[in-house]
Amino acid sequence: MTPVKKVCVITGGTSGIGLCTAQAMLEKGYTVYELSRRAEGAPGMKHIMADVTKEETLAAAVQEILKQEDHIDVLINNAGFGISGAVEFTKTEDAQHQLDVNFFGMVRMNRQVLPVMRRQCHGRIVNLSSVAGAIPIPFQTYYSAISSDNGYCGSFGSSVHASTTSAGPTKAHTLSTCSFVSSR
Repeated sequence: MTPVKKVCVITGGTSGIGLCTAQAMLEKGYTVYELSRRAEGAPGMKHIMADVTKEETLAAAVQEILKQEDHIDVLINNAGFGISGAVEFTKTEDAQHQLDVNFFGMVRMNRQVLPVMRRQCHGRIVNLSSVAGAIPIPFQTYYSAISSDNGYCGSFGSSVHASTTSAGPTKAHTLSTCSFVSSR
């Protein structure tokens, strides 16, 4: 019997910390599906064009992954961006867009993958967040406010273990990790 390869899905995995995280998952032997708005993905990964602000693109991406792999072991929510500048000069529309991408993008993706992981009775969700949630960064008001999401995955229910830990040498991000355990 051929062993089933572990599957990792990551949003925003074409650059920065997301790309490094996706490459690390590849090195650990995962099949990595990278979702982003870019037309092309990173080498070695399976790229699917999707936008975290558009639920229908995420639903289609998850369905395509399940069609190819039949399961998802790890979801890493990484998509996001920052806005620099004094709060009084930041347009409300820009702040709302940042909230839509950085927070509600994660919510939308979790909404697509949580039912899959509950059916599987296993899986892990990692929500990449910034230390700015605990220690606000000057002139990054909205980014800092959005980054304070540690309580989010703790409310998924009793089948979920949640913890927060440092993301490693960057010390610029924290990981909010939600693990699923079978109740069977």
